Amino acid sequence: MIYACATMWHESKYEMLQLMKSLFRMDRDQCIRKHAEEVFQKEDEDFYDFEAHILFDDAMTLNDNEEMEPNKWVKLLVNIMDEAASCVYEKDITIEAPIKVPTPYGGQLIFTMPGDNFLFIHLKDKAKIRHKKRWSQVMYMYYLLGFRIIRMCEEIVTEAVKEGKINELIYGKQEAPPRGRIGKSHIFHAFDDQVLKKASNTFLLALDGDVDFSPGAVRLLLDRMRKSEKVGAACGRIHPIGKGPVVWFQKFEYAIAHWLQKATEHVLGCVLCSPGCFSLFRGSALMDDNVMQKYTLLPSEAAHHLMYDQGEDRWLCTLLLQQGYRVDYAAGSDAFTYAPEGFAKFFNQRRRWMPSTVFNIIDLLADYKNTVYVNSNISMLYILYQGALLMSTIVGPATVLMMIAGANMVVFKVTLIWGYVIALAPAVFYFIICFYVKSETQIQIAEVLTGLYSFVMMIVLVGTIVTAAQESPFHPSVIFLGFLVVVFMFSAMLHPNERSCIIFGALYFLLIPTGFLLLSIFSLCNLHDVSWGTREGQKKKTKAEEEDEKRLNEEKEKKKKERGFFGKFFPTFPTKEFKHMLSKLTESQNTKKEDLSLCETNKLLKEINEHLKDIVEQKNKQIESKGKVMSDEKANTVQMSADETTEVKPKGIWMHLQTDHHSTESVRKNEIDSEETGDDRVKANRDDLVNPAWAECKELGNGKVIPLAPEELTFWESFVEKYLKPLKLSDDQIKNNAKGLIELRNNLALGMAMINLLWIAINFMFQFESPTTISLKLSGFENSPDSPDYLEENQRDSDDSESADNIIEVDVLGLLFIFFYLAILLLQFIGMIIHRWGTFQHLVSAVKLKNPFLVTDKMVRLSSSAEGTEDIDATEAREIIDNILKEPLPDYFDDSGPEEQFEQEIEEELQVLQKTGSRYRVTVTDNGIGATSRRLGYTDLGRSRDGLSKSARHIKDGLQATMRKHASAPKSEEFRRGMHYEAYRANDENVDRPLPPVRQRRLNLRTGRLELATRLQEYLKDSADPIPLIEERDSDDDIYDRLGSKGTVSRQIGKRLKLCAKSLKLMESHSNGPHQHCVSFENSGRPTSTLY
Repeated sequence: MIYACATMWHESKYEMLQLMKSLFRMDRDQCIRKHAEEVFQKEDEDFYDFEAHILFDDAMTLNDNEEMEPNKWVKLLVNIMDEAASCVYEKDITIEAPIKVPTPYGGQLIFTMPGDNFLFIHLKDKAKIRHKKRWSQVMYMYYLLGFRIIRMCEEIVTEAVKEGKINELIYGKQEAPPRGRIGKSHIFHAFDDQVLKKASNTFLLALDGDVDFSPGAVRLLLDRMRKSEKVGAACGRIHPIGKGPVVWFQKFEYAIAHWLQKATEHVLGCVLCSPGCFSLFRGSALMDDNVMQKYTLLPSEAAHHLMYDQGEDRWLCTLLLQQGYRVDYAAGSDAFTYAPEGFAKFFNQRRRWMPSTVFNIIDLLADYKNTVYVNSNISMLYILYQGALLMSTIVGPATVLMMIAGANMVVFKVTLIWGYVIALAPAVFYFIICFYVKSETQIQIAEVLTGLYSFVMMIVLVGTIVTAAQESPFHPSVIFLGFLVVVFMFSAMLHPNERSCIIFGALYFLLIPTGFLLLSIFSLCNLHDVSWGTREGQKKKTKAEEEDEKRLNEEKEKKKKERGFFGKFFPTFPTKEFKHMLSKLTESQNTKKEDLSLCETNKLLKEINEHLKDIVEQKNKQIESKGKVMSDEKANTVQMSADETTEVKPKGIWMHLQTDHHSTESVRKNEIDSEETGDDRVKANRDDLVNPAWAECKELGNGKVIPLAPEELTFWESFVEKYLKPLKLSDDQIKNNAKGLIELRNNLALGMAMINLLWIAINFMFQFESPTTISLKLSGFENSPDSPDYLEENQRDSDDSESADNIIEVDVLGLLFIFFYLAILLLQFIGMIIHRWGTFQHLVSAVKLKNPFLVTDKMVRLSSSAEGTEDIDATEAREIIDNILKEPLPDYFDDSGPEEQFEQEIEEELQVLQKTGSRYRVTVTDNGIGATSRRLGYTDLGRSRDGLSKSARHIKDGLQATMRKHASAPKSEEFRRGMHYEAYRANDENVDRPLPPVRQRRLNLRTGRLELATRLQEYLKDSADPIPLIEERDSDDDIYDRLGSKGTVSRQIGKRLKLCAKSLKLMESHSNGPHQHCVSFENSGRPTSTLY
């Protein structure tokens, strides 16, 4: 069983199309394999069941009514389904509206693909379940490997007990258990064994939302899994696609990483990282101890944030390696994914990847003793190799700076000190500025420095050429660069399909400082940033949040206006206080005007005081008196005594203020109450597990809404509560996490800076003092004794006897460092050659090679095959079914069927799936007990197996004639005309309709019509056994109807098979003699039938 599990977030239309076309290719391939086995009854060793799952992170957004509905990316994905399916099947295909299933985490959209496989789209609500890629992986791992497998195995064991096959289920063909195996009853042995077996044969295909792959690539990954059960994961060759220089740089980077690094890791031990964009994982490996359970841990330290969430695929592979499993690399399994095209997106992506890579390698090396002990594929040589790569990564920035310093000295003839100062100045400046500016500004500065360093790398190239010309072509730096070029060129020759990547090697050389210096500094200085960094989207705000934001903006504008024109230039000047002081100074001028209105103000104040006194007195009376509560049952109201209900009438202007205030408050209160009651009424009718608002979205179609089965609902509720409940961190926890990440950033930045500066200082001192400089004599350029200048040179002084050009002074430390890199490169080159040989063997074993010397014998065997399908193997059967789908039929009738019946069957299968973990019923066959879509060995396809074999034989011969492989051209054309004729007959309602008596009398009884008239006369007579004018239904028709009973592709295959069989029967009847039915075409293109 293969579960394709893709994670999506904010992918574009083209990225979604790329993934959906890949899933539809898998659906088509599985459907062809299923029908090839069903028709020809030939076992396909590569058969698999298939199901696709897409987990959409943060899929819900608020609509205008503040209800959750799918966001625009979900609607876009649903909208492109028809386009993707039509591209794969090369005809217009309409995908039916999805079935909607409300879930505790959001919802499910369940599509039925053309090949009758399910596609689940899990809509994750950020408010109900944790988001981000790692938690999506945890979600489908526990659902598919935990709930599905265990429920399925329970059904298998139950069915085996009912059928009395429990021993066969446990011990194969043995009727009794072997001796010595005691301690548990059969039922427990059966359950344990079945779970292990099912999990070992269940594979999760981890995908990204923009990946493009083929079924052949997945098959090569499966071959790696079959090699050994200890292979826990397998990955393929990832090809970045896109436009622009940044993508070109990544093309070459990915190429050398796969050609050299991954190949060497595969040969020496295991691949450290199986990328999450295209990898195959074994279910039993993920279910092992300390793998899937540990993968659900929350970060408890600052470093855990970088390991767990920034590079989840690498951490998962580290857990597999530490548990003893192997991770393989299949170079022939190609997958294509969109790479970041912008400079900022590229830097943000690598800002996540680089720390995760380093921390996971450190974690693996720190526990190397246990890893070597547990994992038989990892040796100490492999540990040393990884340690060397880690050391080269740490001192990589210093190495680049020293290379630039050496080029400055050679080209510009500057001193050693100035060469290092010029090389170090930009790097130190960028390192310091990254601590004080935002990441966006850091990236902008990095872009400027990239242009500067590209010019510097041209200087390095010129310096290397000058060194080779003036000193010697055998200088260590020249040898290293030359060997590097030779290795890359030879690697490209060994990968002919990827040789175009070598063109971008020149750009990669110019951007070496960007990739190894600037990117390292940027990643190091932004360790505290644990955001994703790419595909970020703005979240839609609620009305309350919009009002708060509007209020804050108004306050800012108000303050801005208060500051006035003068405050723009002097923001720290106390403008408000200055205005207040001016108002105090001008207050004395307005005193006369205020005296006029002073009398009226005093009157108002007196009235207010009197009214307040009355209120205080009334309150005191209420406290002293005992209130008597009288209940009125009819009005259901509470009344107070006469003393308590006494009202105090306001006096003067206070009366008007109070009445106005109460009237406005009452109106406002009534409006608010009416709104609240209206919202409560709508929300009271909403149940997220029955009729959620998102299910009414028009863009999702008019599919049915069905509830979750109690078994699956219980699983999701308990699982989300335990593992995936949204994290609600307090302010203190957020501050502590941020503080810990900043401390980690500062410590690592200081440590990396000290290590690189120390390494530069050591090399600088060795070059400045030259304590360990050695002279290398190159004898290849000395004059030979036969040279005419030989005697003249021997007469020179002994100090000048040796040419200075033949002596190279090299620092020992620098020479050892070059040898260190050469050793790593040589090891990777050898590992690549070994891996290429293994890849060649793998590809040859996966391809069926035809023997040219057996063509004649095969032709005789095919022409002499009268009965059965023994001459067809599984590969030929798949080719035949594939050609059936490709067979063009002009004006072919509609492939649709009774959709209501199909929808009912799909709904029933979904209910079975939710209850038992499998959409297929558990059945007992000769091949075993299980639940699968496989039809090999089933006998319910029609009346008998002989009828199916007979039809398969005719189909084989007819299609081979159509493809003109083993038949003459006339026979092929006759067969095709027969298919067209049968297509017309199937679409014409009036074909073979009995003629009325009037038409019978008008028949022209000429040659060829006599037999028809005779049959009409006999049919119209009242005889006991009339001869029917319409042929009875063929005994094989029910077989083809059964094949095309469900699914778009199945209907196409079933109807085409029926046409092929009937056309072949017409050809056979034509070849038997005269007075038989044949097919001819007139100029109008309409087929007509004649008798002769």
